[in-house]
Amino acid sequence: MLLEELMEKFNYDFVGTLNGGLLTVRQGNKWFHIHLNGTPAYTKRYDFVSGFSEGLARACEYNQWFHINRHGNPVYGKRYEHVGDFQNGLAVVCEDSRWFHIDHYCNPAYPEKYDGVGAFHQGTTWARQNGKEFYILPTGVLID
Repeated sequence: MLLEELMEKFNYDFVGTLNGGLLTVRQGNKWFHIHLNGTPAYTKRYDFVSGFSEGLARACEYNQWFHINRHGNPVYGKRYEHVGDFQNGLAVVCEDSRWFHIDHYCNPAYPEKYDGVGAFHQGTTWARQNGKEFYILPTGVLID
């Protein structure tokens, strides 16, 4: 079914691209995922959902962010101010205005929390602390 047909038949306001075997859609002010035939993948509706990355999607409910699986279920109980997509097994999160990375089970990748961090690319990312920027490894080790 074409995206336009899905929008018309199911009254979706937005249909995103195929990602992880599901499409991201918005109906009114709620977001969820659907199968290619247009039927919802789960019953829960969120304030926002993203496409899937490493089998998980970002979701927002009441301004709290977390990750969900393909069934629409949160994969951990914690909620954050922000979550990023998973890349190389880690996602950027923000808690109490402090930034760090978590794994798929919500475990911090390292003990430090920074003023800002980026997503890992080719094994490194930038981090900012007290106005200084530097690079770190996925373990949190600083790169000289």
